Amino acid sequence: MVDWLIDQQLTISILLLLLIVAERKLIPFVGAKFCYALFAAIPLALIIGNIPEAVKPQLNTEISQYIVALSNGSTMIESSVSWLAIWLLGCGVVIMLCLYSHYQLSLANSLQAVNNLQAQIQLPSALKIYQSDKVASPLLVGLVGQKLILPQNFQQLYSARQLAMIIEHEVCHFQRKDTLCNLIALLLISLFWFNPLIWLGYKSFRRLQEVSCDENVLANKNTKDKIQYGKAMLLSIENSNNQLYTHTHYTEKQTMLKRLNFIKQQQHNKPLVKVAAVALIASLLGGMAVAHEPSSSKAEHVAPITRVEPVYPSAAVEQNLNGSVVLQFDISSAGKVEHVIVINAEPKKVFDNAAKIALRQWQYQSSTHGVKNQLVQLDFVAKGTEKPADLIERIKVTK
Repeated sequence: MVDWLIDQQLTISILLLLLIVAERKLIPFVGAKFCYALFAAIPLALIIGNIPEAVKPQLNTEISQYIVALSNGSTMIESSVSWLAIWLLGCGVVIMLCLYSHYQLSLANSLQAVNNLQAQIQLPSALKIYQSDKVASPLLVGLVGQKLILPQNFQQLYSARQLAMIIEHEVCHFQRKDTLCNLIALLLISLFWFNPLIWLGYKSFRRLQEVSCDENVLANKNTKDKIQYGKAMLLSIENSNNQLYTHTHYTEKQTMLKRLNFIKQQQHNKPLVKVAAVALIASLLGGMAVAHEPSSSKAEHVAPITRVEPVYPSAAVEQNLNGSVVLQFDISSAGKVEHVIVINAEPKKVFDNAAKIALRQWQYQSSTHGVKNQLVQLDFVAKGTEKPADLIERIKVTK
């Protein structure tokens, strides 16, 4: 799992940098909705980069075989640092924070249905409006049976026209299923929490989410409506400053400044900029697809130039066990071993960890394209030695 997480970082980081720059620089030229849509490249990149190996032809089915001999006192010392445990801890913390935020949104006991809405706007039949004294600004909650929550004092806070535009903004979130998009974004954060760019990218994503809804609301509005809409935002900020509960991106400071600047800016539609942005991301995704597409020619057999012998696990030493592990791995163009997985082992789960730890430290000769799906078998021999068969290459490793 740790190897997979590390393998995703280069592509994810490049995409996040491009998307963050787009959010900060391109809105006046291509619009917020376009920039928001570009964030779909993140999950798409993960899908393209992780096509199951089962659907790809293996490039190398030749198995190199090595013997690991047991010497007196040879036992395996487990690494004091478990990167998987650290990642799981961080992942758990992120999930707990998300659950705590969800707990804060437990408004069931404070909700009052809004039956007499002054704003003239057509609502989706599946969207119900409530009011609560626990929110300071409009809030859309839930994945199924979503609710639009308004502040308790919304009738005193907003004019009828302002309220209509605010509700139109939230309806835009509802129709685009932004709460589902937010859930996917939080899942990505829980996976890649250790990458600072994922947090910056999430902030850009949420700001674009709000600004793109503003763009949708103000698309056909006159200057007077735009001024009223901006005043409604300022009223929401003032109301949030007077209440303790402000868990919403609607009035988050940087987001609000971005939204107010968007209203003031004159928008210019630049098709060439859109084409360039799409072409850049498409070329990156296309490059990923090509990089993960194995060559049609069979790879030649390769041998390591530096080999680290596995250490016999202490449990196997105590029981005087023999065993074998067959591993599949890739070799990068720099000769580094990557993506080590156990194909078969006998007995199960006894020698796997020792074999993987050693194999990851092997070094091969550098090459232009590297090698995919290399196979190696490590034989752990504790009960003397036997003459190996001549069908495949064997190298005896002595302690």
